[in-house]
Amino acid sequence: LWVATTDSSLTCWQLPGRSADGTESVTESPDVKPGTQQMLSTPIVTIQGAAAVRRYAVLPTKVQILTEDCNGDVSLWDVMAGTCSRRWKKAPAAKTGVYEELHKSFMSQQVAVPTWFTPSARSGSLEVTLEVQTCFNAEAYASDLAMTTSEEMRINLGERLLHAIFRKWAEAQPQPPHQEVDQTPELKFRELEQVPVCISDEGVVLIKTTAAQLPRAKADVVPLWVVQSVLHGHYAPRESLKLSFFLAPHPQEDLPQLPPGSNKLSAAKVLKLHKVIAYVEERLNVDQKLLPLRLVCNDKPLPPEMTLASVRTFVWKNGGEDMLIHYLAKQA
Repeated sequence: LWVATTDSSLTCWQLPGRSADGTESVTESPDVKPGTQQMLSTPIVTIQGAAAVRRYAVLPTKVQILTEDCNGDVSLWDVMAGTCSRRWKKAPAAKTGVYEELHKSFMSQQVAVPTWFTPSARSGSLEVTLEVQTCFNAEAYASDLAMTTSEEMRINLGERLLHAIFRKWAEAQPQPPHQEVDQTPELKFRELEQVPVCISDEGVVLIKTTAAQLPRAKADVVPLWVVQSVLHGHYAPRESLKLSFFLAPHPQEDLPQLPPGSNKLSAAKVLKLHKVIAYVEERLNVDQKLLPLRLVCNDKPLPPEMTLASVRTFVWKNGGEDMLIHYLAKQA
């Protein structure tokens, strides 16, 4: 009798009173009393399966997921590559793995990125779901994902992931004449033959296949919003990718105001503060001895690599009001 349970392994048990080939057997254990059933303790065959994911957490960067499987082993997954970037095996003598420790460390990062996908592990494997309502709500600098050395190029995370998964499908579609070549760098994504894809509409599964086999899908299976994004580069974030903020000299500093019209800005949420510092320095005529300038918000020093979104979430915390950032001279 072959048995499958919530465990990922398959086991084969030999039923009492039957031989391995299924024929009846009169051999009984001398320890079993007449009229009782013999309990089975060891299967005759076990086919080991991969350990199932039992818990997971999307990390603040929103491009990494931490998982723990039923063996206690912990993995760090790169969503933008579709691969496991690091594993921590549970020590043989340990009662638990390192999931709790790593989770606490990762989640303490002051990084604010909008949610743009939904994770799941209902099947025992890690799954990521992209939906039109949230897919295009997050950006990142391409250089932070090792896609380019340019520090100016921003990418939409959901758009690039869709482009990577549907690359083979897009190549199989008729190309319109005079279409502009997409200059956005490609993700270094895993082999598409190894990427399962499930397309559903309002809970109804339309197709289950691999990313490499998507070109064989029927024309109407791929959702229109995916077609528009992958083939034409058209997508619409449901949340704004920018935020507004004010810049002013700190009240305790004798620094000049910015020129009229340049003290209120609207910039990408992922903009890093070192670019804001450069913006202020270019527009102020101050002694070079005062440079580089520093930034504070609510009198808390701001690291140059922090993003505007992170400042608003972790430092400003004043709801819908436009954020106020003060600039100061360098420390003596």
